[in-house]
Amino acid sequence: MLVKFKSNKQHRINPPNGLTRDHLQPRDRGGREIVDNTVYCCCNCNVDKARLTLQEYRAVLAYRNGMISDDELVNFQFPGEKCSK
Repeated sequence: MLVKFKSNKQHRINPPNGLTRDHLQPRDRGGREIVDNTVYCCCNCNVDKARLTLQEYRAVLAYRNGMISDDELVNFQFPGEKCSK
């Protein structure tokens, strides 16, 4: 996998500064390849976020850190998610 950085040089998975470019709205979910849709983050966070939007990933982190209880999680829906009940 190649990652392009501001230097316009391509680096293998571990870039010199340890950061990777992440899309706030994933490209495979309609996100565009523009500056306003990208941020730099560590490789571990980028891999952990995967195809989630920033809002979805924040909800996952909130649950992991005990900020959302199991009861709240049962009724939680990601934006655009349809209830299967």
